[in-house]
Amino acid sequence: MAKVEFRPTLKSMNVANDKVKIVLEIPKDKIVNNLGSLAMLEGGKITASFRPETIPYTIPYDKTNNTPTIRYEESTDGEWEVIKEEQTNLMGEDDIEKRNFIVELDVVDEFIKTVQLDYPGEINPDDVLNRLAQGSSIDEIAADYEMFADDVEEELNRARSYYAPYAAAWDEKRNREA
Repeated sequence: MAKVEFRPTLKSMNVANDKVKIVLEIPKDKIVNNLGSLAMLEGGKITASFRPETIPYTIPYDKTNNTPTIRYEESTDGEWEVIKEEQTNLMGEDDIEKRNFIVELDVVDEFIKTVQLDYPGEINPDDVLNRLAQGSSIDEIAADYEMFADDVEEELNRARSYYAPYAAAWDEKRNREA
């Protein structure tokens, strides 16, 4: 049975005659080695799952001076921490606006595998990501955590959301230093 994995862009969706036509687009060089396997699947029934390749996060900003009230920074001992601006405690909610940002899923996963942080959840996201990369199934990993596979995936996604602003700051720092 052929299995083909790739990361396309969802180009369009069309609903007509009780059917949904989904058009995915990917650069040819990213899938050229899988074209034969993909052709074997054409016209047959397949299983597809979609997940976003970006993770959204929110940062509160001080409206008066247009600066974030929370920053994610690496300390002198190499640990990543949240820095909260103290003067914002005196500000009212009207003085703060939440701004939405996104970070690439790959950046967050790389951050999780590179930087040691204590995640307050039920799994070790670094362990889960490394085992998935080594070919372990989510079912095997879930059994080791004594959880259901769906719960492990949900917890991994919570960890990714938790780390998203850290990962964005980390990525920005390493790009500045490159």
